[in-house]
Amino acid sequence: MITVNKWEAFSDSFEQRNTYVVGQAIIDTVKSRLAGLQNLGVVLELGCGNGTYTSSLLHNATSILATDLSEKMVETTKQRFQGHANVHTDVANCTQLPYSDDQFDTVLMANLLHIIPCRHAALLEAKRVLKPGGRLIVMSMTQYSMGFFQQFGLIYRYIKMYGSKPA
Repeated sequence: MITVNKWEAFSDSFEQRNTYVVGQAIIDTVKSRLAGLQNLGVVLELGCGNGTYTSSLLHNATSILATDLSEKMVETTKQRFQGHANVHTDVANCTQLPYSDDQFDTVLMANLLHIIPCRHAALLEAKRVLKPGGRLIVMSMTQYSMGFFQQFGLIYRYIKMYGSKPA
């Protein structure tokens, strides 16, 4: 069975599309909160997309390894941060990470868990690669705490940008 990564087609416009779907104010709030985190050390970002949130970590991390399952997303992120010596990229499956145990000070999952089928495996892998006492940052923008009209607007904008939601 061949699995198609729906997000591949949007690598060059992913940030603009997500900003439209979620809203600039929310994106700015998330980026600001991430930028305010201190002493992140060596960061592993899972599901980096095109680097939307990678940029928020630049000044508070020793280094960042931005990963995604999508080769196109990783290539876009690599090009975006080519002038930053502390940002590295890799194609990696968050449920089967090729990294050593206890390797990272911080693991970031931004808008990842609600789009993957095996959340538990991703969380176990994040725990495995985190150093003892490390920091796991999980953020998901979903419609669950929204009112009816907010949910309707989010769903409408999502379908307009990406089509139907993948299974």
